[in-house]
Amino acid sequence: DCGCAARWLGAAAWSNDKRHVQTIARAQNMLGVLRANGCDGKPDPHGAMEMFRKAADAGNTAAMVNLGLMLEKKEGLQLSDMKLIAGLYKKAALQGSTEGKYFLGNLLDYAGDIRFRNKKHAAQWYEKAGNDGHLNAQFRLGMMFRDDVGIPQDYAKSKEWLGKAAAGGHLDA
Repeated sequence: DCGCAARWLGAAAWSNDKRHVQTIARAQNMLGVLRANGCDGKPDPHGAMEMFRKAADAGNTAAMVNLGLMLEKKEGLQLSDMKLIAGLYKKAALQGSTEGKYFLGNLLDYAGDIRFRNKKHAAQWYEKAGNDGHLNAQFRLGMMFRDDVGIPQDYAKSKEWLGKAAAGGHLDA
């Protein structure tokens, strides 16, 4: 029952027990996901962002990524917003988050503000995520090698990365 889960997670998320900071941060992240998806009715993006911020501040990498994804949905993103989002993804990535690596690459690849795009750096982050087994990163990197986008065209590397994505089950590879 979603409501029951939300109540338990809420109790844990608001705990001040300093001995269980990471457990509390995981609860905050999970509660943020429930709020973002509208567990008991209508989605609550503001409540979700509040939980993601708390968990991210405590070092939870999943919350850093989730907060970045929510911020990316904001209308009229400015360059300063892109830098904030990239900072969240990079912090998660540097702590080993495969999703942080992928979404940083994706942000640099497709940023709405052309001044923020950097295909070469996007490829570098896709490669890091791809080496961790991220199928979308493997696929995207293979396409970049194939299409000469941000990195020199290399059909052998394209085949290698697309092959990894296909072997992992990526439907478009």
